[in-house]
Amino acid sequence: GGGGPAATAGGGAAGAAGRGPVQARDTFDPFAAAAARERGVAGRRLLPVALPPPSSGEAQRSVMERRFPIGVGERRWVLLRVRPANGNASLQGSYWLRAVREACPPHRPFFAPDARACALTCNSGYFADPGAHRCEACPRHCLRCLAWAACEVCEPSQWQALHFVQLSGGRCSTVQMPWRHACEAVGCCLLVLSVCCRCCCALCAGGGQKPRRVGVASLGAPLGRRVHGWSGGAEGEDGEEGLQSHRLLSAAGEPADEDSGESGYS
Repeated sequence: GGGGPAATAGGGAAGAAGRGPVQARDTFDPFAAAAARERGVAGRRLLPVALPPPSSGEAQRSVMERRFPIGVGERRWVLLRVRPANGNASLQGSYWLRAVREACPPHRPFFAPDARACALTCNSGYFADPGAHRCEACPRHCLRCLAWAACEVCEPSQWQALHFVQLSGGRCSTVQMPWRHACEAVGCCLLVLSVCCRCCCALCAGGGQKPRRVGVASLGAPLGRRVHGWSGGAEGEDGEEGLQSHRLLSAAGEPADEDSGESGYS
């Protein structure tokens, strides 16, 4: 009676021996154990019978979506922490997920982000990276390259927009325009031009006026008096003519002499 279980166990062992050696797999997760030690409780397992019956009334569930990159042929651990809405700490749980991304096949070893598929060669604007098994984008302003610092063709310059691109040392760089110095030069030119225009206007306005002839009357000489001290020459003649024009005439029609006291009125 007691040999039944033993025989069954022996038969099972023999059957296993007939198929080959049996290796025990350890399903212990170090990340879950560390999380359990932090909480101070033992690790939990999802059991359908351990779930409480659904409560009556309204039930609200929020759906959250998170995206994270995984390289071609790489894997990543993802930790999920679940907390109930009522704040019950005994119902909290942590779950580890291992996300794995398959590598590209040997006949198409590079993943092309623009085509979202594995490819043999990369399109224009990308270069093949054997270490990452993917097509990497060329640097900025570069249309065709072999590596990050090995650009072959740069994008064309835009003369209308004053956007100039030059290739130097395998890199495409934009030429910075000296706008500050250009503005200073334009300001100086405008200042010099305005000064020249003002000088020309002043010269033109001064050259159009005729010289004013100053007579004896404008010098403040009183009428009917002889002005002494005139010298000969053209200046004396002009002065004498001006003086004669303002002399008083006597009754006989001759100019009256101031020294003799003659007067033109009788």
